[in-house]
Amino acid sequence: MRRQKSRLFSATIGAGIGATGIALIYFLIGGQVVIQAGAVTASPSPSTVVTGLDSQSVELNIDISPSRLQNNEEVTLPQIINSIDQRFRDLGVQDRQVGFVLIFASGPDPGRAQRTANQLLIALRKNDPSFSISTGEGYWKGSGDNFEMKIYFIAN
Repeated sequence: MRRQKSRLFSATIGAGIGATGIALIYFLIGGQVVIQAGAVTASPSPSTVVTGLDSQSVELNIDISPSRLQNNEEVTLPQIINSIDQRFRDLGVQDRQVGFVLIFASGPDPGRAQRTANQLLIALRKNDPSFSISTGEGYWKGSGDNFEMKIYFIAN
């Protein structure tokens, strides 16, 4: 079971990293994800930076309807960002940098919900400094009327 979860997690991380268009290499080592950033070359350069993600994630439930974001309601994105920032302050992680995030949007149309989750990820990277260097992926989570997020921070 652990091996199966590890493969699923590894595949999810790979899909999210591939979506950024940046050449990243990752390794799953004992439950910790290590990301090596830089151009993929035949031999690693001495200036390559190795950064890891904390193995512990933060899970957030944002009680704002994905359909409001789909309909481009202007007040929605600031409300979502304020909600996330408040939860980060409550958890004492407001100064941490997000490395990887999974966003699940609910709704009756799986394709539209997934596009909305990815739209939120793009908006967070542009508008919230905590997410500025993050990567991730959006998914449909079924029925409901909210967003759920699983957030991994850059390791200290």
